[in-house]
Amino acid sequence: MLGNRVPVELRIFLTAAVVIDDLVAIAIVAVFYSTGLDAYSAGAAAIVTGLLVFINRSGIYRMLPYAVLGVLLWSCLHISGLHATLAGVILAVVTPTRPPGNLAALMSQAKAVFRHELQASCEKVLRHEPSEPALHAIDQIHDRI
Repeated sequence: MLGNRVPVELRIFLTAAVVIDDLVAIAIVAVFYSTGLDAYSAGAAAIVTGLLVFINRSGIYRMLPYAVLGVLLWSCLHISGLHATLAGVILAVVTPTRPPGNLAALMSQAKAVFRHELQASCEKVLRHEPSEPALHAIDQIHDRI
C-alpha cells in the first residue's frame, strides 16, 4: 500500500508473516476440521502430488496439466476426508509461475547493452554511468534471469 516509502526489509517480513499465517490457518483447518480418513483416497492424493512434482521437475510449464491434476488432487483430498484446501497449498507449491529464461540469449542481450553503453560513453566526455534506458534494459534482463 505504501510502496517505496516502506523499507524493503519490512515488506519482506510482512509478506512472510502473512504467508506463514495463512499456511498455519490452513493446517489447523485441515487437521481439526477433517473427517475420518480414507486411506485409498489419501494414497491417490499422494500419487497425484507425486505426479505434480514430476511434471514440475520435467520442465512442463503449460497450465492444463497442472489444472487437471489440481482438480483431481482436490477431489482425492475431499473424498479422503482431509480438508480440500490442502490441494490449493500443494498446487501453489508445485506450479511454476513462468518458464526460466534462456540464459545464453539473456547474457548476449546484456553484453549488447553494455557494448552499446561503452561506445556511447567513449563519445561523450563527461559521462561516467550507464544511461537510463540501459539501466532499464539490464533491470528487465535481470528480472528474467
